[in-house]
Amino acid sequence: MRSDNEGFLYPTINEKDCIDCGLCERVCPVINQNESHKPLVTYAAMNADDEVRQKSSSGGVYTLLAEYVIAQGGVVFGVRFDKEWNPIFDYTETNEGLSLFRGSKYVQAVVGTAYKDAERFLKSGRKVLLVGTPCQISGLKKYLRRDYENLLTVDFICHGVPSPAVWQLFLKKTIKKEASSFCKDCKGCMMKSSLNIEIENVAFRDKRLGWRRSVLLLLLLRCSKSAEPERKRELCQENDESVFMRWFLQDLILRPSCYECPTREGKSASDITMADLWGAEHVLEKKDDNRGVSLLMINSEKGKKVWSQIGCKQEPIDFEKAIAYNESWSESPIVQPQRKWFFRTYKYLWSRYEDFGEEKQPSYLCRKYKQIKNRIKKLVR
Repeated sequence: MRSDNEGFLYPTINEKDCIDCGLCERVCPVINQNESHKPLVTYAAMNADDEVRQKSSSGGVYTLLAEYVIAQGGVVFGVRFDKEWNPIFDYTETNEGLSLFRGSKYVQAVVGTAYKDAERFLKSGRKVLLVGTPCQISGLKKYLRRDYENLLTVDFICHGVPSPAVWQLFLKKTIKKEASSFCKDCKGCMMKSSLNIEIENVAFRDKRLGWRRSVLLLLLLRCSKSAEPERKRELCQENDESVFMRWFLQDLILRPSCYECPTREGKSASDITMADLWGAEHVLEKKDDNRGVSLLMINSEKGKKVWSQIGCKQEPIDFEKAIAYNESWSESPIVQPQRKWFFRTYKYLWSRYEDFGEEKQPSYLCRKYKQIKNRIKKLVR
């Protein structure tokens, strides 16, 4: 897997070693798409443990499913951050390990050996829960090439996956900007090559302002050499304040395949689909408490059987009403005209600025690119 100039990973085939078996094409979820289908039953659900629900992106339903599988002696696969704060797949066999998987990660995760590891546990007879995007679940099913009764797959309504390269640049620029004020007594922190500020935690959906006004939280830890008493600093940005979240929600930094997603409308063949129950105030009979409600879609008899054994606050709801406020279940984002220009210019222009001000928004970058392009055309003429 190699990264392209936008930061997305793609498979690279060694044609000298390839024996033209065609297996990669036979298991490709794009070439071999599943039929779309509606769920068997749809619920509004939430975890009865308010502490878990507060730490979760929506209603904390994932934790209930994961704890059930672990109680059965199973293994749970999910996405956590690595040391560089890139999302990667991993697995846990304990309830304590679930905390790393909890919460949304709005960056494409590296699958790594997760499918191979899951297959190993399945063949040994262990129960396995794997949670991922619809395309990742579809990829797992195609990779396995057979159905395992001890496998439970859960996906979520996905808007699209942003570029890991843009995410890393955002983190780098944010830390560099904070270093000037947060660690001003430590000369090492002011050097471009040795910023001694570390990220201790990242939360894309912190609920301190409520479920509907979740914020992107970066918890920064300053080096021990600084004389300043403040060791930690929280950076909290709502979606309209965070440049990264704006670009994500404006569909500027998504993977190209997300604009023509082949696994929406239930095509992933997952057992259960989770999402935020946006529009809860219109769907539920009782008013929610703004602490998170999950939309839960049971897609298979296996998922129905598992869910029936889990205790949870739940209420059956109408599927059509629920997805009316979750358009990403069936609709892919639209390619923005500025996207191509954005990826051509963002590294070049950002290298000349120290921060992300309002004037550094995508429209500004695209406008600057056009100006440069027009000047080159005049010179050529």
